[in-house]
Amino acid sequence: MDVINQQFDWKSEEKKLAWFSDDTLNIAHNAVDQHLTNGNAKKTALIYENENNETTTFTFEDLAKKSNKVANLLKKNVVNKGDRAFLFLPRTPDLF
Repeated sequence: MDVINQQFDWKSEEKKLAWFSDDTLNIAHNAVDQHLTNGNAKKTALIYENENNETTTFTFEDLAKKSNKVANLLKKNVVNKGDRAFLFLPRTPDLF
């Protein structure tokens, strides 16, 4: 085990995560949204390489904008808070 893993304390890190009132994890906030306000909005969040070896880089801000577009599309098509909706997509940046 390397030194970094020996110093990791899950209980300490867990306190930094955003949770909903019912103690479920707010993964969208933890993965993307928090970076919009902590100075990381313009930092690279995802690097995608397609089957032609073409690379596209996305910032946290890019991911937030794309996520909001999908949310607005779902709202427009009458998917309400609390509804469950599934999107089946190939492994492209749109999936994330």
